[in-house]
Amino acid sequence: MELEHVGQWEPAQVLPFYRVQLLCYVVNDLVNARWLWERMPDAVKQDPEIIELWKIARLLWKQDPSAFSHILDPKWAQSNLGELMALLLEQLREKKLLLISQSHSTISLKSCSLLLGMSETEVQTLCMSKNWEVSGNYVKPTRPTASSEHDLSPDQLQALTDYVCSLDAR
Repeated sequence: MELEHVGQWEPAQVLPFYRVQLLCYVVNDLVNARWLWERMPDAVKQDPEIIELWKIARLLWKQDPSAFSHILDPKWAQSNLGELMALLLEQLREKKLLLISQSHSTISLKSCSLLLGMSETEVQTLCMSKNWEVSGNYVKPTRPTASSEHDLSPDQLQALTDYVCSLDAR
């Protein structure tokens, strides 16, 4: 997709494609997100949404929990990227929950809330819905029985990209 647009269009015309492509990479492939950033024309890199997406990618690369605050920013709800940001948030939380369940026998609610970017009350509700034992200020996760990670295939990402770009073209 990217090569189809190189040198043919004004930055404003290709911005929706770059936004969606970068966000799709941030969802599942930070390495390729980095390489896309390196290849982007400078004019595209000046877009405020692209800058914010790149900031999120860098925070996720460093495994900085403050990335959640950028993803939860209300401005994404008004953006065409709102649904993809919700998908990113959901996938990040599922990955963190899987990591917590595999690496902790007991974890404090406070630590869990920092890792998931949620309040302690929300974490408590989420943990109870996952049948994790919550006692006092601690959570005892249950180990997963099977892999719960679902990767998006390149075809699914392309379909999602096409859909979002068609929304942006309206």
